[in-house]
Amino acid sequence: MEISDSVDVTELGHGQQQLQQHPQQQEGPGLMEGTPVKMDFSTHACSVLSDLREGGLLCDAVIKVESCTFPIHRNIMSACSPYFRALFTNTSFETNQREVTVTGVTPQIMMLIIDYAYTRSTKVTVDNVEQLLPAADQFHVIGLVKACCDFLQRELTPANCIGIRRFAQTFFCHGLERAAMRFLLQNFQTVHTTSNEFLQLDIEEVT
Repeated sequence: MEISDSVDVTELGHGQQQLQQHPQQQEGPGLMEGTPVKMDFSTHACSVLSDLREGGLLCDAVIKVESCTFPIHRNIMSACSPYFRALFTNTSFETNQREVTVTGVTPQIMMLIIDYAYTRSTKVTVDNVEQLLPAADQFHVIGLVKACCDFLQRELTPANCIGIRRFAQTFFCHGLERAAMRFLLQNFQTVHTTSNEFLQLDIEEVT
């Protein structure tokens, strides 16, 4: 399941500058203020930055996970993740220090986090979501946490809604938790006959 987001950048066009230089050519109210011109260059910018990373160009740090190393740009990771922003701006972090060791995540999941930082897109699947959401939460990548929650909400079934609700509670994903609870109550008859986790429920969880 492909998920992505982009950022629109608003700039004032050259035409506004001309209007300000030649006010006698303006007609009608409000033209003196200029008109914003939207320029969406996020896709191109992300592509260039990702190419630089893949080529190891202009990289100023390396993230190490187990035996794998990932050259990165500190600014890009800091813009995406408060975790890395705090790490790279901490006064105890040496300016000439390049390698950062990260634990609690696999190299495959770290690669998805880095890809998201550079492209604002990644693939959330049934095979990776249970690892990807905790990693996104660990690094405070809010957009990716939301994408994982949205994916799990779409995947709710009578057989998994209890497990997904508990998973959501673990990571304080309140929207997903409420959605799973609504699904459970709306499909109660089916859930209690198909879910292996139903008998483990406390009475407080369904009242």
